[in-house]
Amino acid sequence: MPKNAMGVKVRFHKGSWWVFISHHGRRRAKKIGDKETALGIARQVRERLALGDLNLEYQPPADTETLTTYVGGWLKSIDATLKASTVGFYRANLDRYVLPLMGNRAVTSLTRADCRELITTTRAKGLRVNTVRGIARTLSVVLSQLVEDERLPANPALRLGRYLRRGDEPKAIVQPLTREEAALLVQIARREFPRWHA
Repeated sequence: MPKNAMGVKVRFHKGSWWVFISHHGRRRAKKIGDKETALGIARQVRERLALGDLNLEYQPPADTETLTTYVGGWLKSIDATLKASTVGFYRANLDRYVLPLMGNRAVTSLTRADCRELITTTRAKGLRVNTVRGIARTLSVVLSQLVEDERLPANPALRLGRYLRRGDEPKAIVQPLTREEAALLVQIARREFPRWHA
């Protein structure tokens, strides 16, 4: 592109969508996240440049992208870099627990209180501590990416462990075998699994 040319392009680069701006030898690049938002921002930048607004320190409008939209692009970006089981773990937690509660929220508006509400809501459903911990970890991974993408100043889902007390778990009830059940187990073992009988 000639030095004095003007151009705004949208490209997928290193797992995210970017807007690249060139105008009279000055260049800027902004990491956006998902394609739809990047295309909208590119359109707005073109309009501003056409009107003579040469300020290339363009900031995308706040609160335009929901968590559901962001997660869609994020899952696609990690699909080729992480194990299928890890992606499946994240996808299941997001689809079942995180997005039904927080999916309509703008990514830039998510707070610590939202993260605590997720913990409270999932615990109220009777989910075990380890399950809730996995849900919180999934949310934290997504929000860490938002921080890296400069969409959030800090990750509000970090260190949620203090809200997950194991003391709240119902104690398992141990029911040992009766004498009759133990004798039957030994008989079956002798007949069906002689190698393990002893």
